[in-house]
Amino acid sequence: MSRKTPRDPCDHRIVLDGDSVPARIWQMVVRGQKVLDLGAGSGAISRMLVERKGCRLTALELNDSRAQRLRGFCDRVIQEDLNDPTWVEKILKVNYDYILLG
Repeated sequence: MSRKTPRDPCDHRIVLDGDSVPARIWQMVVRGQKVLDLGAGSGAISRMLVERKGCRLTALELNDSRAQRLRGFCDRVIQEDLNDPTWVEKILKVNYDYILLG
């Protein structure tokens, strides 16, 4: 009996020409821009923007395993709780072209 390798949650197909939220983000974000992803989650959208549009991405994520995964492709990962207002202090010195909140 063969054992399946767990699937990477970032590795799923996103339809880019539809009307879904990921498709709208893809269509809106311009190549090479600075993006802040608040609550980046699995990182599927972040990874797509980094790898296919060359964006400079900062991700804010509380979950330990998700934050670790994001460190593999994001320029910066801030591991903080969005409910704690002090996270804002960690992003004030950078001007972002886009801020995603998912």
